[in-house]
Amino acid sequence: MANPPPYTPDSVVDDFFDLNIGGEPTADRLIIALDFGTTYSGIAYAFSTDPEKVFTVDSWPGGDRIVPKVPTAQLYDSDGSLRFGYELDRLEGDKIERIKLLFDPEQPRPFFIPVDVEGEMAKLPKAVVEVASDYMRAIFQHAIKEIEGNYVDPELLHNYEKQYVLTVPAVWSDKAKDMTLRAARNAGISPVEMITEPEAAALFTLQSMKNKGLKVCPLILD
Repeated sequence: MANPPPYTPDSVVDDFFDLNIGGEPTADRLIIALDFGTTYSGIAYAFSTDPEKVFTVDSWPGGDRIVPKVPTAQLYDSDGSLRFGYELDRLEGDKIERIKLLFDPEQPRPFFIPVDVEGEMAKLPKAVVEVASDYMRAIFQHAIKEIEGNYVDPELLHNYEKQYVLTVPAVWSDKAKDMTLRAARNAGISPVEMITEPEAAALFTLQSMKNKGLKVCPLILD
C-alpha cells in the first residue's frame, strides 16, 4: 500500500476547508446566521452553492437607511403586538433593551451598563427567555421576508435545506449559552448551531483569504 502524500502548508489549508461539520449534506442549503447583540443585532445569510458570497439583511422596519444592524430593543403594545428596532427610535423610557444581559445576571457587565438586575427583571412582562424569543422571532421573520424578496420566484427557496447559526460572546457562561439556545429554538430558529464570535470571525477571515495566498506556517520548536 502506498504511503499517503506528506502534509504541506497548502494541503492543510485545503483540508480545513474540505471539512464537513454535521455530516454529508443531502441538498443545497441556505445558511442563516443570527448575531443577537446587547445593543444591536444582525442577520447574514449565504447559499452552500456559492458560500463565498455572504449577504446581510440591511433593511429594517422603521429605518430610513440601509444598515446591517438593528437595535436590540422592543416594546409590547396594549394589544400584545410587538414593535422593535428602529420603530422605537423616538421612544424613551418603556422599551426593553439589553435583554441578553439578563440570561445570566451573575456574569460581569461592562462598567457603563446598569447593574440593577432585579429592577430590570421586574419590568419584564414575561420570563427573560420568552422576551428574548419574541425579539428573535420578529427579526428572523422579517429577515426571511427580505431574503424571499430578493428572488423572482421565492418558491425556489423551499428547495433549500435551512441551516441556522447563532453567535455568542466568547465569555458567555454555560447558563447564558443555554438560555440563548432556548430563546432561539422557541423563536423557530431550529435546528441551530452555536459558535463564539471570535471563532466566527476567524472562520470568515480564513475563508476570505483562502484564495489570497494564505499559508499555514509550520511550528518550529527550539
